[in-house]
Amino acid sequence: MGLESVKIKLTSARLDSQHAHSSLCRLERDSMNSATIHINALSTGVVDKSIHSTPTGFAEETVPVSDNSTRVTNIYYQIPTVVSSHRANKHLRGDVRPREHNLTRISYKYPSIDTHPDRPITLKLGFMNIRSLHTKAILVNNLITEHNLNAFGLCETWLKPNELMPLNEASPPNFVSSHVARPRKKGGGVALISNSELSFRPRSINVFKTFEVLIVRSTALPSFYLAVIYCPPGAYSGFLDTFSEFVADLVTNADNIIIMGDFNIHMNLPSEPLTSAFQTLTDTFGFTQAVQAATHKNGNTIDLVLSRGLATSNIAVLSYTTVLSDHYLIKFEILVPCQRQESNQHYRSRHFNSMTATALSEILSPATAIFLTYAGSIDNLTNEFNATLLNAIDSVAPLHLKTRRNSQLLKARLRGSQMKRVRLSNYVESMSADGV
Repeated sequence: MGLESVKIKLTSARLDSQHAHSSLCRLERDSMNSATIHINALSTGVVDKSIHSTPTGFAEETVPVSDNSTRVTNIYYQIPTVVSSHRANKHLRGDVRPREHNLTRISYKYPSIDTHPDRPITLKLGFMNIRSLHTKAILVNNLITEHNLNAFGLCETWLKPNELMPLNEASPPNFVSSHVARPRKKGGGVALISNSELSFRPRSINVFKTFEVLIVRSTALPSFYLAVIYCPPGAYSGFLDTFSEFVADLVTNADNIIIMGDFNIHMNLPSEPLTSAFQTLTDTFGFTQAVQAATHKNGNTIDLVLSRGLATSNIAVLSYTTVLSDHYLIKFEILVPCQRQESNQHYRSRHFNSMTATALSEILSPATAIFLTYAGSIDNLTNEFNATLLNAIDSVAPLHLKTRRNSQLLKARLRGSQMKRVRLSNYVESMSADGV
């Protein structure tokens, strides 16, 4: 082997060593660039290709060997990739279970209701125009818990018919909810969140053109109905008619009734025709309006509590931040009997028909003939004639003891109130036509 051949081999070995060193440095630099790209992609979600100074994949690099020869070497460059930052949940694997002993149980005591048959119970109720329950469900839950309410009525929930998540979030433990959504347009809606021990069952949904209503009946308490109402502002000429029909049906089915809602009637202005007509209507059906303070930020009393057969007490109107609602919270207490109180009326009546009329005529004809020649005083004649007539009536149609139930009494009174309702409606319409 010649000297020149040895020099060429030594030079080639030195160049290979330098090339290996430079390739190693280049790979370290590419790895750092790839790591930087990976971190930026994880933080921003976007891969910036402009910072790539090296090609990806395989490439051919020409390495000089000597002044007169070249050598081609394949170089591998690492391809940068974006890896998801989502970490696998180990609790989803079947072999690993959550460590329940690390969880702290929070005890919650909800108010129980003592429905003893020998004594009445006190219920704490509340009402509020919430103006959209979507973002205020947790606040409503806190209100019910903070004030220890047994039932809470809401209007203007703005929920759709099958939208249940906000109601579930607003209901504390052991509470259930009922809701009636506005059928077509947006907005509106009435709901009730109540303790499950009250066993409220919604009645058939009644659709009225002038107001929205939710009616529930308690199966735990005798003859106890509760209604939540929302009456949008607008023309009230038809409201008095539909509301009187609604109340007439309600009082014939229950003895103890609570109606709470936003009526949009200014009860703080008793001189207004609508307010006066509404007050007369509620008095006709035996309802008492309990709220006297302002229930709206503008100073008007438009959220009302009507009661019949039940006494309300400890009425409070509490104002909250306008973020919750521009209406105030109304809370009150009622005393509900656990035993049904019979309010039936006993009376005596006679049964007359064509046969009794014929028999009475046959008895009176000979009995009254003696009075044609009577010579006594007028007072004695009148007394004897009345006694003879009474004996004849008792013989053909004696008195029988009967019982008139409360519903029959109410129906008799309702027939008499129909004319009052018509007159009130005509009066309001005439005042509206005159621009009052």
